Amino acid sequence: MDLYIDKPNLLSFLKAGETTDSESRDVYDECQRLIRRNMHLIYNFDKQSCKNDEVLLPWLLAKSMNGRGKSENVDEFRTEKFPDRPLKTNFQTNKDWKLFTSVYMLDDEKVDTLKNTHSMLIGGVGDEVKLLRELFCTGSFDLHSIYNIRDKHTFPGWEQLLHDGHIMPCSDIVIADRYLFKVSKAEMDKNIYMLLRLFARMKDKQKVNLVFFTDVVDEKRRSSVKKEIENIFGKKSGTKVTFVMYKKDRPHDRFILTNYRLFRSGDSFNSYFDEHGHLKTEGLTLDVDSLANQNVISIAEEIRIWLQDICDKNPSNIFGDKCSNFIHFNV
Repeated sequence: MDLYIDKPNLLSFLKAGETTDSESRDVYDECQRLIRRNMHLIYNFDKQSCKNDEVLLPWLLAKSMNGRGKSENVDEFRTEKFPDRPLKTNFQTNKDWKLFTSVYMLDDEKVDTLKNTHSMLIGGVGDEVKLLRELFCTGSFDLHSIYNIRDKHTFPGWEQLLHDGHIMPCSDIVIADRYLFKVSKAEMDKNIYMLLRLFARMKDKQKVNLVFFTDVVDEKRRSSVKKEIENIFGKKSGTKVTFVMYKKDRPHDRFILTNYRLFRSGDSFNSYFDEHGHLKTEGLTLDVDSLANQNVISIAEEIRIWLQDICDKNPSNIFGDKCSNFIHFNV
């Protein structure tokens, strides 16, 4: 995962390590480990500007000598800042999908404006530890959560995902589930629509691109689903909905990919609860991974390529708005 960081933000992050509070220090240390093991840093300043800096130089030297886990990326120094300044809300438009899974720590007066779109992890000076903390799963410092969906104590319902911090800022939601629309609307209300309402609560009437990969869905059902999603996110949000219908190349896996999380399920996401909200699934687990994990973001890239290939081979099976920052549609 890429982390774009301005010099004032890096200095602010290092200053947070001077805390004497043991709990805050533990969080800071875990954030340091996350950066060292998993993050590819793009510094928005010239390397030479640090050669006499008594704070930055020792940290940069130590970081270059420490192990980076399996990462093959080399941190970059940029003489020209990215994103360009002054910041624009559309700086990611028509760019590589990885920019939508990146973290931005920037010293710019427009940061709050972008933060309010709830479409990316972005913060100003002083927000560094908080931003990195969001990449961890639940209250621990793991990058993976697993739920026994038959155990109401560990997974009482979809709201648990919000409670555990998995409903994060996002610009895109890609759902691959061949049986997603094989159930009634009443069952969808207790499952996928309930999950999407959690994202809508986070988005606060801001735009999101939704793409469904599933078995054949007739026009009437597509229209009904689109209308319901507009009701969930708000018509004024400009939310886009696309349906990609499988042919022979049906993936068995069921997953939801967002900017910073990958949800993986053995059962259809619409088969967890019945129309009364009672557990009905035949599955056992729901896995949630942070894309900050190097292995997971590599898997996410494979998933994206796989789904892109399905779209490229079957353009006549794509319906709706055909809008996504993860998948490209030939429109």
